[in-house]
Amino acid sequence: MSRSEERPWHALDVEEVLGTLSTTRSGLTDDEASERLRKYGPNELPTGRRLVALRIFANQFKDVFVAILLVATAISAFLGKVVDTLVIVAVVVANA
Repeated sequence: MSRSEERPWHALDVEEVLGTLSTTRSGLTDDEASERLRKYGPNELPTGRRLVALRIFANQFKDVFVAILLVATAISAFLGKVVDTLVIVAVVVANA
């Protein structure tokens, strides 16, 4: 964890924050803002791989317990237990 993440920013008063960040109440000068932009980069969150709803749903089926339930579903269907099959399928879908 970096030093800035360890600091309890919410507990500092305004003057402490301004001093720590080397700024004033009126903000940074254009030159200082440009320098910090060059040094630290833009104030943006990194973009990650987006998970679409279908992929999130499909990832739920990677669990061993879900695989066991799917095997139980196949066995129930093979034995003609329609109600049991539907209940197990409902549990698997609800879990996802």
